[in-house]
Amino acid sequence: MKAIIFFAALLVVGMSVTVNIRNNCGKPISICGGPRINPRASASMHFGDHQQAVRITADKCGGGASLAEFSFGKGGRDWYDGSLIEGFNYPISIRGNCGGVSCPKFPSPRCYNTHADDLKPGLSLSCPQGGSWTVTFC
Repeated sequence: MKAIIFFAALLVVGMSVTVNIRNNCGKPISICGGPRINPRASASMHFGDHQQAVRITADKCGGGASLAEFSFGKGGRDWYDGSLIEGFNYPISIRGNCGGVSCPKFPSPRCYNTHADDLKPGLSLSCPQGGSWTVTFC
């Protein structure tokens, strides 16, 4: 029985992705659906390792904000992009274990700026599934 419980615990531990969110802004920010983060501080959020359509944004939860978008475990990879389609409120960067992207202003050439950008290659990026992620505002 102990072996089964230990195995189940391993499965639960292996089934989450941690995204560290860093606030480099000069004021507190509130992560939509998550914590409030003071300046020069960070917090972590946890997601399922096959969770799709994860959107991390700050302060403007109903739209009009810079977005970090993820799809974890899709085809054995973690997909991510920076999106400014709904608006721009903070510079944002995403870093993973195999690379990253920054959206320092609007428009940003390596980020989605309009819906027409869906046709541009290279804006949706991926890393092998698993690893650590950091989203930085400002």
